[in-house]
Amino acid sequence: MALQITELCDQVQQHQWLESTYSPGLSLQALRVQNHRYAGTGGISQLNRDYGFTPAFHDTQDGSTEISRFGDGRPAPFHLLDGLPEQWVAERSPCGKVLTANPSVIAGFVRQQQFYTREQAAGAVKLINLD
Repeated sequence: MALQITELCDQVQQHQWLESTYSPGLSLQALRVQNHRYAGTGGISQLNRDYGFTPAFHDTQDGSTEISRFGDGRPAPFHLLDGLPEQWVAERSPCGKVLTANPSVIAGFVRQQQFYTREQAAGAVKLINLD
């Protein structure tokens, strides 16, 4: 019975995830597109981690920044929506997974207590590599 509920929840979540790709807020699909766009640069976690960058999110409306976290609060090594502060969540699945963040929330990185957009992080890693 529990497996059936989990399967059903996964199916509903997949359906809602597809619908949420049209939402103006940050979604899993948007994160995938960004990763593809910045592939091979310091704009992705795998290529900037060794330079001290930590995946993070920034709310452009209130100026606050939070590192990416798993749903249980542990720091995540890549961008995950499930650990976002509740006030940044625009839409959740019936299972509680974050489908979209508020439109004011962007993905980026923190390094030495400063937020970098993906583009800024890619540029910073490129400059570091020139030295």
